[in-house]
Parts: sequence; structure tokens; C-alpha cells
Amino acid sequence: MGCDVFGRSYDPNHPVCSSCQGQGVECSEAELKNKIKKKRESKRIRATAAPVVVEGQKSFLVRGYDLVSPNAWVRHPNSRSVYMGVKKRWKGILKNSVYHFGKAKGKRQITVVRHVKDKRSLYDEDNMVGSLKPMIDSLVKEGVFIDDTPKRLQVNKPKQVPDGQNYIEIFVEDMND
Repeated sequence: MGCDVFGRSYDPNHPVCSSCQGQGVECSEAELKNKIKKKRESKRIRATAAPVVVEGQKSFLVRGYDLVSPNAWVRHPNSRSVYMGVKKRWKGILKNSVYHFGKAKGKRQITVVRHVKDKRSLYDEDNMVGSLKPMIDSLVKEGVFIDDTPKRLQVNKPKQVPDGQNYIEIFVEDMND
């Protein structure tokens, strides 16, 4: 039994070849290419966050990670751990964001703009607002906000823009008390 694709012969330690052997079939070149393609696509994309100044306003651009709808963690049987995982991911992405936005001294406002590929990817308004919670909690932990009470933080209505791209813009501004 053998797979002679890409100049390789059958390798029992190779995950694609061993799956074919377990099924008792030979890999065709197309099947093997398809399996390798799926394996590459399944690898997690590393999220990046970059501080940017847009028209004199400080912002953070986040690529490689999207806002997670509250439906994803509320409907899960272990919803608390799912939420904590999302929050931990945001904490890692927004690490050191306090150096860009500065330490909070008073009331601040946050505006989030979610850029999506097309209109089918839009969240409804309540899911959009709820999906900000883990991000805001992470920014409070970083010191960008004093806390997330209405007295210290104004959360502006998040916007969604179907412009063919996938990234999130986070704007933070000081407010006059």
C-alpha cells in the first residue's frame, strides 16, 4: 500500500497517510492534497493588535480574532469556562494596551468598529453589545479604564461595517467630567 504524492512514499507516522491506512484504502493525489489543505486551514491564526493614530484619535486595530457573540458561551453547558477563555484571549491580545492609551485618570469612552467581509457576518445589536464585555473587562484589568461602571466608562454603540475586510478598531477617548 503506498501514497506517492509530492515525491513521498507512504509513511505510517504521517497523519494523512495513517488515516488512509486505517480505512484500508490508498490515498489518491487529490484526496491527499485535500486532507493537507484542511489540516493547514485548521491551524489557528495568531491574532495581532497594533496601536494606530487615526485623525488624531488613538485606536487599536485587532486582526485575526473576532468578537465572540454571547450566544456562543451562554448556550454552552460550561458557559463560565467558555467566557473565561474568550476573556483570556482578549487579555493576551490587548496586553500592554495601557502604554498606547495611557492609564485612566477619569471617565473615558470606548467606541468599537467591527469590519466584516459581508452583510451575512453582521451580529444583531444586542449580540454586538454583549460581545464587548470580555474585551472591556480585559481593558479594565490593563488599567485603560478605572472600572466599567457608567460613572467611569461610556460605551458607545458599536458599529459594523461590511467592507470586505476582517478586523476590529477600538477607540478610547478621555471625557471631560
